[in-house]
Amino acid sequence: ISSNLQKGKMMKKALFLGFSALLLLVGCKESNIGIVKNYILKGNKSITIGSAIDSFKGCSSTQWQDISSDGKKVVKVSCVVGKNVLEDEFKRKNNGYIKALNNAKAAQQKKVDNSLELALDSANSILKSGKNIDKETILSIANKHCKFDPTKESASYIASVSCDLEFKNELAQILDIKQKWVFDNVVAQSKYAAYYSQKEPEVIYFGGNTKKINERVIELTFTINNDKSVNISKVTKIDDGDTKDINRGLVAMFYAR
Repeated sequence: ISSNLQKGKMMKKALFLGFSALLLLVGCKESNIGIVKNYILKGNKSITIGSAIDSFKGCSSTQWQDISSDGKKVVKVSCVVGKNVLEDEFKRKNNGYIKALNNAKAAQQKKVDNSLELALDSANSILKSGKNIDKETILSIANKHCKFDPTKESASYIASVSCDLEFKNELAQILDIKQKWVFDNVVAQSKYAAYYSQKEPEVIYFGGNTKKINERVIELTFTINNDKSVNISKVTKIDDGDTKDINRGLVAMFYAR
């Protein structure tokens, strides 16, 4: 009996130790999030993914999620971009856009001035006795009687400007219409001036959307392979609820120090 009791105690002890070892193994098993956080990407060997993202100053907060399904190990991290970052971005882009807009306005005003200069040269050569005219008067008459229609601009830019009958009549009160080709040149150059003064300037700006963003979340999705290597499978930018997939190379931003 004593021998049986001793064997029973030894079996219980062995079972207990085996169960404890199993719990230890389970407890020490690395989570999918841990695998991604501790992984070092090729080309960014100085820091782990977790350290790069969690310590990135551009994020006001980060959230890690295991979204694995259908046998695929997938981890997603969301970076809520700081308000100060969005404000700085808006100021930088908006300042660039304003500069481009002012350049476009100046270029367009130059075209207005050139057209008026040509119109004035022709007008001065056919002035009626006792009459006078200047560039401001020509532009005033043109804009009073001529209207620019952007929907017709694709045909030809001068065709997009239509003038009423009074346009030529008012010019005829000042100019001698008997010199028809000169008078027609005044009319044409005046229409050019109206066109350039009424249409929106063509802004050349490559700085992206200047709309102010109130909230931005950048989501990075990582896939864990069978050998526990990690790939970046997707990068998404969500601006005020508007979702857009972007270049996966953006992950390099998190490594900048």
